[in-house]
Amino acid sequence: MRLIDKAVQHKQSIECEPIEVPEWETTIYYDPVSLEERKQIAKRSGGDTFESAAYGLILKAKDKDGNPLFTMEDKPKLMKSVDSSIIERIFLKMNAAKSVEEMEKN
Repeated sequence: MRLIDKAVQHKQSIECEPIEVPEWETTIYYDPVSLEERKQIAKRSGGDTFESAAYGLILKAKDKDGNPLFTMEDKPKLMKSVDSSIIERIFLKMNAAKSVEEMEKN
C-alpha cells in the first residue's frame, strides 16, 4: 500500500471529536480539517480571523449524527449576535493539533 493510501485511510478512520459547549447546553462534533477545507475557509474569509471562525463552524460543526449545525444563512448571526469567545474557543479546538499523548490513546 502506498503512503498516500495509508494517509487517506487514516483520516477516514478518525471518528468525530466532541467539543462540549456548556453555554449552549450542547456537544458539537467535528472531524479533522483538511487542507482543502482550510483553503475554502481562507478564501471565503479573505484572511479575516473572525470570519474564518464563523466559516469554520458552518463547515465543520455537526451533531452526533453528522448533520450540520449551521448553514451559510447563520453567518450574520454568528458574526453579530453570538458570544465571540465561544466561537473562537470552538474554532481553536477544531484546529488544534493533538498532543502525542492524545494520539497514543487512539
